[in-house]
Amino acid sequence: KAPKIELSQSEWDFGSKWYGADAKAEVSLKNVGKGPLNIANIRTSCGCTLAKPKSGGTWQNKVLEVGESESMELSYNTKKHAAKVSQTITIETNDPSSPSIQFLVKGEVKTLCKLEPTDRITFGRVEREGKDGRNTVLLGAPVEVGPLLREHLFAPLKSVLLTSAT
Repeated sequence: KAPKIELSQSEWDFGSKWYGADAKAEVSLKNVGKGPLNIANIRTSCGCTLAKPKSGGTWQNKVLEVGESESMELSYNTKKHAAKVSQTITIETNDPSSPSIQFLVKGEVKTLCKLEPTDRITFGRVEREGKDGRNTVLLGAPVEVGPLLREHLFAPLKSVLLTSAT
């Protein structure tokens, strides 16, 4: 009458995400054994990865009866840093054949912009205060500024208006 855990997938690849974008998924845990499955604990290798039971509460000593399932809501905080990601979620149970399962979380968080050299930004021409009270920065070429870049990089610069010289 041993329990047996079955996961709907063995890893989560969230692909390539921009810094600040949502990275979320759901994975099903099911007891396919012949006795109650006790989930002793589920922990992540980093604070940037969360694994919560969809039904609420915590994982500590959650019991799944024979045939019962629970969804694990996964999220990765892409605001931690821009880099390739490889984290683990450890699932500890009373399944005698798999008492500790390593679930892989992987993907890539892309940076919104990269400055080289990193200690300065050089603009073509900066004009003094305009009619609206903001300084105008004229860029030498057309620049497309996406919503995440606008929110995280330029929004704090309320006194600057970016425009293209063309």
